[in-house]
Amino acid sequence: VRASEKPISLAIVGGGAGGVELALALAYRLQQERGESWAADVKSDAVRPVTDGSQGRDIVKLFCAGPILHSHPTAAAAAMRSCCTQAGVELHEHAAVDCVEAGRLRTVDGTWHSFGEALWCTQAGAASWLKATGLPTDDAGFLSVSGTLQSAGGPPEVFAAGDVASMVAHSRPKAGVYAVRQGPPLAGNLRRYLTSQPLQPFKPQSQALALITTGNRHAVGTYGWLTFQGNWAWKWKDRIDRNFMDKYGKMLSFDMMSDSDGSMSSSRSHKSFWPWSWFTNSSPEQQQQRNLPGAFQAAGAEGLQLLLASKMRCGGCGAKVGSSTLSRVLQRVKQQLQQQQQQQGLDQVGQQQQPPWQLRQQE
Repeated sequence: VRASEKPISLAIVGGGAGGVELALALAYRLQQERGESWAADVKSDAVRPVTDGSQGRDIVKLFCAGPILHSHPTAAAAAMRSCCTQAGVELHEHAAVDCVEAGRLRTVDGTWHSFGEALWCTQAGAASWLKATGLPTDDAGFLSVSGTLQSAGGPPEVFAAGDVASMVAHSRPKAGVYAVRQGPPLAGNLRRYLTSQPLQPFKPQSQALALITTGNRHAVGTYGWLTFQGNWAWKWKDRIDRNFMDKYGKMLSFDMMSDSDGSMSSSRSHKSFWPWSWFTNSSPEQQQQRNLPGAFQAAGAEGLQLLLASKMRCGGCGAKVGSSTLSRVLQRVKQQLQQQQQQQGLDQVGQQQQPPWQLRQQE
């Protein structure tokens, strides 16, 4: 970016909180990398760029099918429009993208827009394989679950939570703040189901705090109908985010648990960090895994190795265990399905049209 003599054009597709936040962050970063100065606007408590135009104008374009922040209060959307204007973000509302080619995209009105790089930050979409399972899904293709997080209308032994599922009685946006809170009730109901105890229904919160940064240590926040903004809101969000990430970054020490290449050390220095290995015959790796919290132990040796080799421990939902563990589980499920097919008099070629749980219900 600093070495480029030509203006840079970026296109962001998606007008939700993530898309708006990304567009403003990129605009701010471009200003910083180009060495342009910033001036504070005392009246609005915001920060705006001051360009000199010597190298042309870098541009960030934001495209969305409807208005920005359509699920947030109108006051929040108005505040973010003002921030986009101050940051020089070119906003295209009600301009859904229907065609993308190399270096350009087309909106529904037929207008072509050029770009150097395009980033997509649209709403969550259901994976196609969810419908292929035969489990009940909603109109958007997400698994339908009841208040106990069981498949709604499906087999009682199937549970789902997070963005992959939609609660029939409690519709909520696909957002992490709602998804993460389903973890504890899911774990509790799995234990109750396995021990034949009554399941407990779960009702998600109706409102959630949203803090959207504008790239310049300023943030717009909402809670229900309430909208607020200021530099203090950014400091609040920064503290919340850092406290959350510390849960992944402070429990284990990267520098002391791994070599410079990210592999687990077997050297004397490694042993000195783990004092319990001085008095046992177990290898440092075995002792290390044995003394880790339960969540890390559950990942297994392979998962632990990946954690140690990574500078970012959160690998995303569904990436908390190693591939070998997942492979073993999937292989076991495959064997169980084949046994069910044999018992039902079906061939083993996979000609069964309905999932086993549907056939059991018909019987």
